[in-house]
Amino acid sequence: MDKKTIILLSLALCVLGDGHHAVSEQHIKIHHKGHHGHHGELSHIGSHKPEHHEEYAWSYPSYEFSYSVNDPHTHDKKGQHESRDGDVVKGEYWLIEPDGRKRTVTYHADKHSGSVYLRI
Repeated sequence: MDKKTIILLSLALCVLGDGHHAVSEQHIKIHHKGHHGHHGELSHIGSHKPEHHEEYAWSYPSYEFSYSVNDPHTHDKKGQHESRDGDVVKGEYWLIEPDGRKRTVTYHADKHSGSVYLRI
């Protein structure tokens, strides 16, 4: 029983003692340009039971976000940035290949078409 406890504690110390720390960050911005619609009203016509009618609000779609990862232990380096304004979405994501090359994918889409461009 003592052997199992010592092994488990040793394993826990090995895991906790690892000096490598990964770095990750994320940024999100949401823009609400307009608000249309209303909350429903109670209706008592033809019934003694209250009924709740609700219309959901519509807001103009607009956002921006990005993230990046830099983990020296696993050598994982990657990131993404994307923004939307109405029907237009554009952005890019990237990663560093094991041989050191940077691969980047840039994209753009709207309600009529979309395109993707790959750079190595």
